[in-house]
Amino acid sequence: MAPRRGPLERMFWFGGEAGVAFFFVLSGFIIHYIHRQDFDQPGKLLNYLRKRAVRIYPIYFIIFICVFVLAKATPSLRDTMPGDIYVLIKSLLLLPQDSKSVGGTGAPVLVVAWSLQYEILFYVAFATALLSRWIFYSIITIFILNLFLQATFGSYDFPRSFFASHLILLFGMGMLASSVVKRRFHLSYTGYLALVCSFAFATIAFVATQYRATYQKPLFDLAYGFVSAVLIFALARYDRQQKDEVKPNRFGVIGDSSYALYLIHFPLVSILSKIAVLALPKTLGGASVAFLFLVSGNIVMALIFNIFIERPILRLLTPNSYIRRSQFHFRRL
Repeated sequence: MAPRRGPLERMFWFGGEAGVAFFFVLSGFIIHYIHRQDFDQPGKLLNYLRKRAVRIYPIYFIIFICVFVLAKATPSLRDTMPGDIYVLIKSLLLLPQDSKSVGGTGAPVLVVAWSLQYEILFYVAFATALLSRWIFYSIITIFILNLFLQATFGSYDFPRSFFASHLILLFGMGMLASSVVKRRFHLSYTGYLALVCSFAFATIAFVATQYRATYQKPLFDLAYGFVSAVLIFALARYDRQQKDEVKPNRFGVIGDSSYALYLIHFPLVSILSKIAVLALPKTLGGASVAFLFLVSGNIVMALIFNIFIERPILRLLTPNSYIRRSQFHFRRL
């Protein structure tokens, strides 16, 4: 019989798996929504690649190097860092690596960076649509065929297994949601649809966290993805239907900090946990305070990083086109 897990541990499971599924769908939606009109326009390829690289790599490099140096300077963590320069270079470039032999996730320094490997894969695949939509559609067809063959004949070895992951379907769900939004047909009660999807998402999460020992992860990932796609569609259509004048989002800075939060949260939780163990009583109340301390500490550090490091770098690298993401609005795209 599988050991029972505490509620906080189950909560972290929910946050990790559900969050990745949602943001893969959101990424597919946003990239398709913004660049759908650039299909079959090779002249826009370099600008597209530059924007994607600027968004992902500079901040990742900074946090990657900081974590690597700090780990190397800590005797208890020194051996956890890879010594193979080839592995380090591939990690820096976010190239796929075998999770069975590198870091447990295929990302040996920032373990959460495994998801960015899929993000880069999606960006590169989508870039072919700017050359020719038929190249992109052919890649989609090959991926679906590869996924079907793996499901039929058994799991592949790396690297083919990486390109046959069901997680790639989540980007496709986001693109489909974007395509439906672009249709501009009238749909009433989109606000209620968003509420229903939010409840469905929470329900899936509850079931997944309660029965983690026996549940089928791919099915739950796809369930998260489907509900996320409908939720994002509903919110986008609801946003379009509002008559009010577009106003800057005062809370957008939290969204702006989400990328930094994602990258720093794993090593920061490790540091803050040690502080909490030393400072707080080992009781249920102490654990609750520790949880709030971890969450608030991560958010505050991400906000500080975004304001004083991330924003200045983005302004420096995109001086003529930098727009605060907190002002992102579907009606402006």
